[in-house]
Amino acid sequence: MRLSSAVTSFFLIARLSLISSQLLPNITDIEYSAKLFDHILNSTDYDSRMRPTPRGINEPVEVKNSMYVYFLGNIDAQGMAFDVHFLIRQRWVDPRLKYSHLVSHNDFVLEGEDWFSQKIWTPNIYIENEVTSEVMSMNRDSVFLRITKTGEVNYNYRMRTTVLCDIKLKRFPHDYQDCHMSLESWSFSDIDLTLKWEKPMDAAFDMHQFKLNEYDLRREDVSLIETTTTYKMYTPSPKTQDDIRIKSNRSINLGGMNRKVTGNYSTLQIKFKMTRYASQYIIDYYIPSSLLVAMSWVSFWLEPSAIPGRTTLGTASWLTFINLNKQLNDQISRVAYIKFVDVWFLVCTVFIFASLLEFAFVNYIARSKDSVTIHGEGGMSIFKEGLKELSRSAFTTPSLRRKNSDVNMNTVIKSGEDTDTTEDIWLTVENNEQVRTGKVSLIGEKFSKMIKRKRKSMDEVKLTIEKEENLEMTHSEIAHWIDTKARWMFPLSFGAFVLFYFISIKCGFMDTILYFV
Repeated sequence: MRLSSAVTSFFLIARLSLISSQLLPNITDIEYSAKLFDHILNSTDYDSRMRPTPRGINEPVEVKNSMYVYFLGNIDAQGMAFDVHFLIRQRWVDPRLKYSHLVSHNDFVLEGEDWFSQKIWTPNIYIENEVTSEVMSMNRDSVFLRITKTGEVNYNYRMRTTVLCDIKLKRFPHDYQDCHMSLESWSFSDIDLTLKWEKPMDAAFDMHQFKLNEYDLRREDVSLIETTTTYKMYTPSPKTQDDIRIKSNRSINLGGMNRKVTGNYSTLQIKFKMTRYASQYIIDYYIPSSLLVAMSWVSFWLEPSAIPGRTTLGTASWLTFINLNKQLNDQISRVAYIKFVDVWFLVCTVFIFASLLEFAFVNYIARSKDSVTIHGEGGMSIFKEGLKELSRSAFTTPSLRRKNSDVNMNTVIKSGEDTDTTEDIWLTVENNEQVRTGKVSLIGEKFSKMIKRKRKSMDEVKLTIEKEENLEMTHSEIAHWIDTKARWMFPLSFGAFVLFYFISIKCGFMDTILYFV
């Protein structure tokens, strides 16, 4: 029996040698490669379902990988995914495919396409964080396989995949994204199969020189990692549920478990660090929003009584700003945390709203025609008097305010020297200029000295001859004074915020601030 097998093998080798000698001038001939490949499979009783490691040897099959990225893009912030087109090369040794004893030519290799890969064992590798994947093809799948004389298999195929990415928008639009793609063994744990990157890294990864629309991705921003993924899902197989024995130390009879339920699986990761181009958002959003804020300041140069003009400026700035913010939010997904750009738009909203409040404030004050005496020095006293007038006006009716604000009127006052008298004294105020200089006409000689006009009501106004260090102003002048101060206080405050905003982003202060929000 042994003699018969030996004779059969001899004749097969002799026949193959004859074919080889006839086709050596054209050693790449497809027919010769096909016959040689068929002979290798038949002579070794090849089983494509079995891994290459010989029986009785528990060493894992080592599959070395390399990748060439043709394209990476279509980064979707709402779908939290991106597309990758790449070529993957896998290399391992299958001793069953060794044919050095059959071919003497040193440069000869077996080459084929998908018809080779369907007849031999190939590692079942999948992308762990994929959405969809497919082998790229035109007429046939883009698969190429090469087998050397020593049994080394080089398996190449092109893939198109959409991969999930945990896109974090906290720093938007000054963010960078750490996205990865994980290649993992599906059916064999690390006991049977291990995945490795080719050494050195230049041989393991390369990429086409393409430019992303929103992100900057360079060769040095890519890192390759070899790791292991552990699964601990103790789910029994329905057919062998009675065979499972869960002990107190959580050990399990793996014979009663489904594969890909528990164990360590070899994993390769490729990480992409993509930095967003912020210049586009500075031009499209930061500068326009800054101009809208500045446009709301134009109302400070208009008269407090210019209600149509100042109202139109404020509301137009407000509505345009809201529309600009909506356009930006439509481009990105809604998240549960505060983004950098949210801080910017929030502060800009506060400035526009503050300019509207300032207009309402000065317009309310300017309606009163009375003169007031400002006690004390500095602008704070003037501002306090404006607030006082605003609070007084809030508790009186418009008709009463018009009556009390009329300067050319006859006023009844009581003598401050004798609180018990009930005699009324009539004071005639000739004009505003006389009130400022303290020139008044009195009926009677009893009050020829300094006189104070006091009104015991909620809108008490003092129009008297005062000491020289006190300042007398009309409410209209107070309103103009507030507008004058707002012309430089608003731009100065906004400029300070802009400096703080971009410096804090550059130095990392903004991350710390939002961490506690």
